[in-house]
Amino acid sequence: MLAGSLVAAGSGADEGRKARPVDAAPKDVAFSGGDGNGCDRAVVIRGAKGARDSVAGEMAWLRAHYPGDKFRDTTVETRGKRTFEEIVIETAAGEKRVVCFDVTEGFGSL
Repeated sequence: MLAGSLVAAGSGADEGRKARPVDAAPKDVAFSGGDGNGCDRAVVIRGAKGARDSVAGEMAWLRAHYPGDKFRDTTVETRGKRTFEEIVIETAAGEKRVVCFDVTEGFGSL
């Protein structure tokens, strides 16, 4: 899970680039599908150009829907031709949640 709130800017090769919040989804990543409450209602990550985009998208979605959450665990599995990642978080209120993401576009069918 990514930590911190800003990507450092203004040093070395990054001179002149603006800082971007870590929890911002990559430029072409969008979300569709359900609310993630079970893989039959998975949040679908669209437009990911690899695993890094998929994970950044997941983190952005979680921060938007569960501010202050804490990462606890993750599992990845393939069901048919779809790849799902289930992320276990602890909400800011201390509740355990499992959120399912369809990451097929970014990870491919494993």
